[in-house]
Amino acid sequence: MPIQGRLVTFTLGTGVTRQQCTGTTDEAGTARCEFIVTGQPLNDAATVPVTTTFVGDPYYLPSSDSATLKLQYATGRAAGLAAQIRLPLISVGLAPTPDTGPVRTADATSTTTPCTANVSAVVVTAHAVCVNVTTAVNPGTSTATTTAADTRIGLPGMPVVELSGIRATSTTTCAAATGTVELTLTVAGQPITVPTGPNAAIDLGAH
Repeated sequence: MPIQGRLVTFTLGTGVTRQQCTGTTDEAGTARCEFIVTGQPLNDAATVPVTTTFVGDPYYLPSSDSATLKLQYATGRAAGLAAQIRLPLISVGLAPTPDTGPVRTADATSTTTPCTANVSAVVVTAHAVCVNVTTAVNPGTSTATTTAADTRIGLPGMPVVELSGIRATSTTTCAAATGTVELTLTVAGQPITVPTGPNAAIDLGAH
């Protein structure tokens, strides 16, 4: 039969990151408590052990049980200017600069990747390029942001393309992912309306 009024200790994790809370069994013999999970290490399997313990009393023997829980975590990556340039006499590849690299964490964090003052790849230049990934918990959120003061693309035989005030943001939660891009675009000195739909394309030969 269910035992009411007994104190049960719940332990999440082990070692220095161990967290504990207690609950008292109700008339159904069920004890509950709520953890605000902080500082739990993120392993490859994204799991964390949990144990429940009843220390016993004059009427009932001690007992315990254990389980493995999935640990909620966030991922993300923010990258700056990247380019693949193929001209008749030269081919140049520029890896994303700067780049936070892959982020995977169960904590609230913010990357500290240094901004790149100047990025140049033959016919492409950019200034003040910065990247950041910030994660939050309760609720879990990952926000990747890339900004640049300006970017200039000058291809032989094509109008000069200039962008300024560039800011791209992607926010991901357990429910959805959203993104926004802000920039001012000119082609051959003329302002161009930037399409807002996904996977939009601009024909530079038409300007």
